[in-house]
Amino acid sequence: VAFTSFYINNRQIWLRRYSKFTAFSTLGLIFVGGLVTSTGSGLSVPDWPNTYGELMFTFPYSKWVGGIFYEHLHRLFASFVGFLTLILSIWLWKIESRLWMKKLGIFALGTVIAQGILGGLTVIFLLPTFISMTHGILAQTFFCITIAIAYFLSKEWNSFDKSLAKNENISFVWWSMGLTGLIYIQLILGALMRHTGSGLAILDFPLADGRVIPVLNDLLLSRINYGRFDLGLEPVNMSQVIIHLFHRFGAVLVISGATGLTVWAFRHQRKEDRLFLPVLFLDLLLLTQIVLAALVIWSVKAPFITTFHVWTGALMLGTSFFLTLRSLRMYVPAGQFQTFFQHQLETEREVPG
Repeated sequence: VAFTSFYINNRQIWLRRYSKFTAFSTLGLIFVGGLVTSTGSGLSVPDWPNTYGELMFTFPYSKWVGGIFYEHLHRLFASFVGFLTLILSIWLWKIESRLWMKKLGIFALGTVIAQGILGGLTVIFLLPTFISMTHGILAQTFFCITIAIAYFLSKEWNSFDKSLAKNENISFVWWSMGLTGLIYIQLILGALMRHTGSGLAILDFPLADGRVIPVLNDLLLSRINYGRFDLGLEPVNMSQVIIHLFHRFGAVLVISGATGLTVWAFRHQRKEDRLFLPVLFLDLLLLTQIVLAALVIWSVKAPFITTFHVWTGALMLGTSFFLTLRSLRMYVPAGQFQTFFQHQLETEREVPG
């Protein structure tokens, strides 16, 4: 009996470690994928799933030159993460007792397969905006799925058996959920900006054409395009300027949401390190992201700076999503999530208008 218990516990320990490794590998893949777009290497390998007519895994290293290096490395890294996910889904199906966790593993596998197909379609159809955007956004979504699996397997998730709920604690859950949603929407806007070539549609920062909110007219567009001409860049249209502005306004909303969460954490969660420390880490990431945003403009989209901007955005989403899961687990009793949301909706209806 003791040996059986040891064997089961040992399997669970390694599964937990493996799930975390998969999540961190996914974060690495997002960086490599970001490099492909930042260096303009998305069509450096014109065929898929092969590489210049050769099997992807046997393509000689001597031919990894120029943009081929980034695109081929991205494909190999993606295959590696796909293989990790396949093993993870099988492992979950074999030893997990929770049916919903088994299904989550299958869902993760389906997501990574869809992501691989989208990656191929971006090449076959020559980087269409919608497919390229979906490919980038799905990568962020898959990253959140791997975080969820790793956390659902953790000792922390499986050790809490009572709710610590107070009114201010439940409010923290909603703050973290709201911020996660804002960051996700901001990443969608970032993907739209990135894949429509709107990243330098405005050339100054933190102002836009010397104003907080620029006047959208032909004179503005002329000034922007004269500046782009001096930098050797193609002209942009007003739609690209508007897309860029939407991304900046989205950043303001994220900053506002993060500020609200931080103020709430200082007032009510300062003694709860499991929540307070991730909030501080999220704030540090936000400050880093603002600096990177400025450097992207000032460096005229230097590839590595731009990629770190994308990667930090993914890390912010993952941190906020993890914070949401942790707060839900700490403050909502197991098996009562549906009741929690229903209660919140009923409470809102009872508040007099």
